[in-house]
Amino acid sequence: MPENKTMTSATEPHAGCLHRELGGLAATQIGRRGFLKGGLAAAGLGALAACSVNPATGRYNFGTIEDDVSTGRNQHPEVLRAFGGAYDDPKLARYVTEIGKELVTFTEVPNLRFTFTILNTPTVNAFAIPGGYVYVTRGLMALASNEAELAGVIGHEIGHVIARHGSERQTQGVLAQLGAAAVAMASGSPELTNVAALGGQAYLQSYSRDQEFEADTLGVDYMASAGYDPAAMATFLATLRDFSRLQAEMAGRDPNSVDQFNFMASHPRTQDRVEKAISEAAAEKEPNAVLRRGAYLQMINGMLYGDDPKEGIIRGREFIHPVLRFEFEAPSGFRLQNSPSRVVAGNGRDAGMIFDIAQSASGSPSTYLSREWSNQVSLSNIDSFTVRGLKAATGTTRVTTQSGLTDIMVAAIEAEDNRVYRFTFLVPAGRLQAYQTAFLDTVRSFRRLTKAQANRIKAYRLLIKTARRRDTVDRLSRNMPFGKFNAQAFRVLNDLTGNQEPSPGEEIKVVTD
Repeated sequence: MPENKTMTSATEPHAGCLHRELGGLAATQIGRRGFLKGGLAAAGLGALAACSVNPATGRYNFGTIEDDVSTGRNQHPEVLRAFGGAYDDPKLARYVTEIGKELVTFTEVPNLRFTFTILNTPTVNAFAIPGGYVYVTRGLMALASNEAELAGVIGHEIGHVIARHGSERQTQGVLAQLGAAAVAMASGSPELTNVAALGGQAYLQSYSRDQEFEADTLGVDYMASAGYDPAAMATFLATLRDFSRLQAEMAGRDPNSVDQFNFMASHPRTQDRVEKAISEAAAEKEPNAVLRRGAYLQMINGMLYGDDPKEGIIRGREFIHPVLRFEFEAPSGFRLQNSPSRVVAGNGRDAGMIFDIAQSASGSPSTYLSREWSNQVSLSNIDSFTVRGLKAATGTTRVTTQSGLTDIMVAAIEAEDNRVYRFTFLVPAGRLQAYQTAFLDTVRSFRRLTKAQANRIKAYRLLIKTARRRDTVDRLSRNMPFGKFNAQAFRVLNDLTGNQEPSPGEEIKVVTD
């Protein structure tokens, strides 16, 4: 393996740095490897805050990587809260951390302390925040097929940290937009996203394509230096694209629009640029580069798949919360997505829904809507009724969003401890009447669960088994939670193309409850 790279850095007074940044002097034009070979003296992480040369990119940055650490330390708890916390599997957590730490030893800052976290969410994503905090979701880990693919993802995010891409876009409010991006992915509705973001920017701010290519180049270099086959980065991107197309189809959206509402929305790059990054790293590829498929599959064997019952689970159009003991059914054609703070759904065209639980100081749902909810907007057509013995009320309004006029129907159902269960339905202005019956049916589908009913709700698990001669996709996918899309989801999960069937003796992923 190549020797570890040493960190190189340079600092200068603030005015000089500003002059270089604005003037685009030669240092910013030096290629990455050319810069590393340029012989700048190592200065450690204690560089002056005014300005420093980034050891990975050759660009001048205000501050240093060390300056990012306090930022990341403050944001880390917010990320955990937003994404369901860290996944509770110490063995798997150590495994991911060991992969990450190994990759860091081949970076330009091998002594920088990184924190690697598996987020307890089925959402397929990975990202990093300044200061060495790297996150992968268990949803992404379920999709990966070998250790090299996971290493490619982690190496890419390490590249973002070291290149300080997060710091360069810090003022764009990255964390504030993560929740809104989840709404967009679930609903395909900019109107719904705008409301969920509370008037803020609609989508997760993406890195630029140049930043993504730079992170790909760095990540491929790191994984190749660590002995992994760098082509795994490209194979995983292909799997991500197949998964995204399936998600779009399931949500009733055009599969060609996948890059607007998924992993690719915040990681914009093209296959040819990934291939270019891999080509540039070919000289560093180990003769016996590894994938480590078997070891990886055994590590994820038994991993939670889909929603964690502690946060509620999705079964088709049903949302069931066995801990809080309630369930409801979304309108026909809607696709649900869960998060720790809300459930969102959309039909991929023009209608969306948000469900959450709110505190109420009022004595009834109708009073809550007229006095508390309508403090934000003017609410009309308030109607009171009961849902399976629970007091409920609905009301409507029209608001202006970034995408134009939007009609809203809100419903509140009484809950314990001065709270209300709350539905918010959104459609373009003039479309509410067409959807009102379906929205009311969803409200009336709400029901409380008995303790016995709640105890029967089990989580899905990802299991690894060896395919037998008579195993078929249809047979192996029957327990997956995607209904008519079960077979397609199984093929994506196991990298099976077209009408390909699993080969006898091959290790495959199956989902069961």
